[in-house]
Amino acid sequence: MKRIVLWLVFIIFNSLGVLLIYTAYNHFTTAAASTDWPTVPGTIDSAKVVEEKVKHSTRGSREPAPFVYYAEIKYRYSVDGQDYNGDRLTVEDFATNDRERAEQIAMQYQAGQEVTVYYNPAAPNEAVLNPGESGGALGTLIMGLVFVVVPTCLVIFVGGRDLFPRTVQLWWDIKFGKYSKLQEGDQIHPSEQPPAAEAQPAEAALPDDAPKAQDFQETVADWRPGERVELFIDPPNLFYLLLGSAILGMFVALFGSVIIGMVFLEGVGFRAADERARFLGIFAVLFTLVAGYVFIASRWKGRASRTIFDWDANMLDAKREFASDWQGSLHDIQSLVVRSAPEGQRPVRYRAAVEVDVVGNHVVAARTARLRRKPEKAREEALTLAEPLARELSVPIRYEGWDQLES
Repeated sequence: MKRIVLWLVFIIFNSLGVLLIYTAYNHFTTAAASTDWPTVPGTIDSAKVVEEKVKHSTRGSREPAPFVYYAEIKYRYSVDGQDYNGDRLTVEDFATNDRERAEQIAMQYQAGQEVTVYYNPAAPNEAVLNPGESGGALGTLIMGLVFVVVPTCLVIFVGGRDLFPRTVQLWWDIKFGKYSKLQEGDQIHPSEQPPAAEAQPAEAALPDDAPKAQDFQETVADWRPGERVELFIDPPNLFYLLLGSAILGMFVALFGSVIIGMVFLEGVGFRAADERARFLGIFAVLFTLVAGYVFIASRWKGRASRTIFDWDANMLDAKREFASDWQGSLHDIQSLVVRSAPEGQRPVRYRAAVEVDVVGNHVVAARTARLRRKPEKAREEALTLAEPLARELSVPIRYEGWDQLES
């Protein structure tokens, strides 16, 4: 239920946010273009302050509803013999709760006053008196960003690893090497703990002393130290990878198109067909590149993995998908390494990883699932898997990255 609610909040508010950002950008580009619009003389018909009551949203409150004010300036002008009426000072109407400010704007214009009217040559009925000013577009942009950022943070920090941030997290791990402290090479790859519903069948058949599935990102499929131990990670859900890649690609493409248009192409408008086509072309290219890269990289790094200790065959097999990343004799295992994996800065949280040292090459067997405030707790969880394995493999356990725990 929480997942559904978070998704609804995310989709609804982000859709509104994108619409507001699109509207604000449209007004910004139109305002910039209006400075180059042709001009004609015009005449003021009326100038006054309009007062509007804001609908009160607090039920049962006795406080009076607030008002907003704006200067209503009506004027007329002619283009190629055709008469038009206008009422816009800027490309977007500007309202304020300060009546004095609205009156100051209205006092600048008097009935019968001659003014210069800037009109859109593609749509002469669109005109302004103050070109280049975007009115309340900045407020619209800020509100749009809030509608996008707040629900996204809510999904990330409340929804956890079950929602689309899985894709963003995979991309972040790949780009900035979240697990780079654990080992060198490409043995460690980000993954998520399989849902409890998927882990229960495997755990139900395990002995009571087996490591708990919810404590590790890996699922313990077989736990018979001295005979066979099998740890696996399911591949990431394809639906979430596709959806997450599309969402991330959409946002990057949207903001990228705006920046490219404003910096390199002297603005990207939406009024004319060629301007819309140019914007959509930039958007399509950026979306394809970003979403494609994120999906392919996330899918590659998030492949299913399986680590098998087989005492009967005297073999350690570390697979990713169907190919073995490393395969060798159990006799080549020199030690097990329980390594600290701190995350964040303020405050620091801790995970622990159990690595198999095979002649200097480290293969990650398991990682604890939950971030812990105390490093001792993370190490204790890792030892529930490392100690039985070390006994049956007859190898020592080494601790790395736990300087704060060493006496």
